[in-house]
Amino acid sequence: ASLIKQKIKIYIAHENKKSKTILFIIAYLIFRGMDVDRSIDLIKKKKLGIEIGKEDRKLLLNFEKTLKEKNNLLNK
Repeated sequence: ASLIKQKIKIYIAHENKKSKTILFIIAYLIFRGMDVDRSIDLIKKKKLGIEIGKEDRKLLLNFEKTLKEKNNLLNK
């Protein structure tokens, strides 16, 4: 994620739930090539007190799997 390396700050806000904002950021990191665990760890380092629930983790893993499958199809 080049924005992270460049230390560019991006603010994403969701009116109702902070956790959805965090999930969006993690999903973006996955989209940019980071795996689920590394993405979650990075966010936890930056923002104390963040916990990803089981259902949200399943969603992120499914998103990662879908991206990998799509990339595999494109690379054939």
